Amino acid sequence: MQRPWFRPKRLGYGTAPATWEGWGVTALFVLLAVAGIALIKQFVPLPAGPWRVFGPLLYLIPLLVLFCWVADRHTGDGEG
Repeated sequence: MQRPWFRPKRLGYGTAPATWEGWGVTALFVLLAVAGIALIKQFVPLPAGPWRVFGPLLYLIPLLVLFCWVADRHTGDGEG
């Protein structure tokens, strides 16, 4: 088995980056999230109301699901 990119957190729920690949995936996720929201706000005219919140969420939710899937596939068992 390859070295896991993420490891279970010692306290609490979730995972944490354990290697440079894990940190890279996390940084890429943050970069895509911030840049995507900035581009949406700049170039997509969202009307006043709930679409100002839900429009960017339609971008963030699939991105978050993809990040969670990658993190899950590359998470070790925490032993060692």
